[in-house]
Amino acid sequence: MFFHRQDVERAVEGAGLLLAFGAFARGDDHERESLRLAQLVRDVLAANVSRPSGTAR
Repeated sequence: MFFHRQDVERAVEGAGLLLAFGAFARGDDHERESLRLAQLVRDVLAANVSRPSGTAR
């Protein structure tokens, strides 16, 4: 998972932080493993990051 400087600048301005990710898997496993990784990241963020009131999910 990674993000760029421009992503951080937009996040500081209130536009949210875009995280990019992808699994290091080949062939047919790539999509399934990338989805698994996305779900793991979502779950970890949901459990550990609080949202300011009034923000969308």
